[in-house]
Amino acid sequence: MQNLLYATDGSEDAVNAGRFLAFQPFSADMHIHILTVRNPKAPDDSIRILAGAVNALARFPGFVTTATAPAETPTEVIATIDAIATNMGADLIAVGSRGLSTTPDLLLGSVSGGVARTATCPVLIAKAPVAPLDTMVIGVDGSPESLHALHWAIQEIPRPIDSATLIVHAGAPVGDETFAGKDGRNNGLVLAQQIQRKYGIAAECLWQAGEPSTTLIAVAEKRHAGLIVTGVREIPGIERLAHGSVSERLLHHAPCCLLIVKR
Repeated sequence: MQNLLYATDGSEDAVNAGRFLAFQPFSADMHIHILTVRNPKAPDDSIRILAGAVNALARFPGFVTTATAPAETPTEVIATIDAIATNMGADLIAVGSRGLSTTPDLLLGSVSGGVARTATCPVLIAKAPVAPLDTMVIGVDGSPESLHALHWAIQEIPRPIDSATLIVHAGAPVGDETFAGKDGRNNGLVLAQQIQRKYGIAAECLWQAGEPSTTLIAVAEKRHAGLIVTGVREIPGIERLAHGSVSERLLHHAPCCLLIVKR
């Protein structure tokens, strides 16, 4: 990962996205482009917003660029973020969340959810509290999408050397033979061994019955995870991040930062 788009409106939740990024051990050649999308009919507060975002990234070792763009409605904001991410070849988009489960009108929440639905690259949605990434929880179900998210996160998200990686399967297995058969725990052990051989990291696999989003949230809370990772199931004719999907429920209720990875 080389190019990251960090979109901010100056809210505390958006600043948290910058703090999360700054906590991670990125390399010095990493580029973060900070974008604030402002309503041209409102007072121009972009200098303060960009300064706050730069300050949040104070620990970041790479190089930072900034820009502003005009947009009046959440739909226009989402389209602007998508267009700039595409033009710069962003490997990841980072935004904040205002807690969709408790905020009915959403402003940034509608933007973060919309970006998660429409972006063609992975999207990081930051939620407080943010801290060094000591534990990452990755949800899998054996589908190609979930396994792609697993490998993308392990390869692309920098973490402290002593951080823990938890691979969590919940619900009925789908697709990949790694998860076929009756003994899920043994299959989880096989997957952990594969991760160890390929990436040189120790991963713990948990096999639990239950609704996937509920299980991932419970594990994240119990293990004090800093990030939940999920893939998005491709369903022909249906929006990729559909209402009622695991990703959508996590977008609303995850107790920590959320990474949504698309193929």
